[in-house]
Amino acid sequence: MRILLLHATVGQGHKSAALAIEQALKATTPAPAILTLDALDYFPKTLRSMYEGGYEQAVRRYPWLYGLIFQRTHEIALSRPFRGLRRAFNRRISKRLYQAVRGFRPDLILCTHFMPLSALVNARKRGLIDVPICCVVTDFGVHGYWVEKTADRYFVGSPESALALVRQGIAKGRIAVTGIPVRAKFQDPPTRDDARRILGIDPDRFVALVMAGGLGMGPVERVVKSIGGARRCEQLVVCGRNEELRANVAALAARDGIAARAIGFTDEVPLLMAAADVVVTKPGGLTTSEALAVGRPMLLFNAMPGQEEQNRAHLVRCGAAIAITPGSAERTIDALIDDPTLRARLAERAASMGHPEAAVKIAHEGIGMVPLARALPEKAVA
Repeated sequence: MRILLLHATVGQGHKSAALAIEQALKATTPAPAILTLDALDYFPKTLRSMYEGGYEQAVRRYPWLYGLIFQRTHEIALSRPFRGLRRAFNRRISKRLYQAVRGFRPDLILCTHFMPLSALVNARKRGLIDVPICCVVTDFGVHGYWVEKTADRYFVGSPESALALVRQGIAKGRIAVTGIPVRAKFQDPPTRDDARRILGIDPDRFVALVMAGGLGMGPVERVVKSIGGARRCEQLVVCGRNEELRANVAALAARDGIAARAIGFTDEVPLLMAAADVVVTKPGGLTTSEALAVGRPMLLFNAMPGQEEQNRAHLVRCGAAIAITPGSAERTIDALIDDPTLRARLAERAASMGHPEAAVKIAHEGIGMVPLARALPEKAVA
């Protein structure tokens, strides 16, 4: 059996989801042959540069513009003229992607980004490929770009996500609520006490894990400074690949006497989350799903217009998170320290929404979609 995973490195979430599924597939017996590709590697270089650079610049400098584009394209994504233009555009730019897919000869394709999903569904309509194509939605909201009525299966993060797809024309029987896939380490994290012992943290102190995402974006220094005014709180601040941010946080902590540990890019997020009482983060789909998997409540700041606003609204509505501004973090942390009942209620809701086994479920269900003749070795088929 040969399984192709396709993502796009627009932010880190789509790639992280694909790698989590790859990890789960490799743990099956027998393990299939797996190829994980960034679809953007097979598009024209100028388009990739514009796509990646445009996304990052919009998120950093013009979030209002990103939000406007997100909303307008969602409104027209299902219209016949717009879909026709998308099909023509995908057909023009995706020739190398089609060649890579045919060269690997997959029995199943799993997409964690809508761009390869759209391109390959259209390629199948034209007879270029003939295998099941599945989609893994990596946020709790569902933009119209994700909607492909002939995709064989959708894996989504919540019942609300499933309902959004149904409202946009996807048959209910093609949707599975599995949660958003996270790495295997989130299935069995250490206990709070064990994590704190490993990290050298006082077991009786309130700990806030501040996350800046893989790119180290957002008003993290303002958040750290605000939390620094709270009583009896220690901060673990993950700055991602932004070394300037890590240095600035370390300098801020030293200058203002804030109990904060600045951490660069790390694979030990499950350990850090297990040690924390609360996760303070932007509401990205993967980071929030990781916090839910560990059963940690969240304080959500600076949601980017678009999918992050939808994620924040969902998590706050479900009682697993509180929306804050960078400057209000101190008050909210103090309230959590003073009210163990509130803290326990938020943690209970977070744990009830967690899906640490999501990647395993997606892997097993995906494998089950491969016809028996395809799943058997070629000699056995013959």
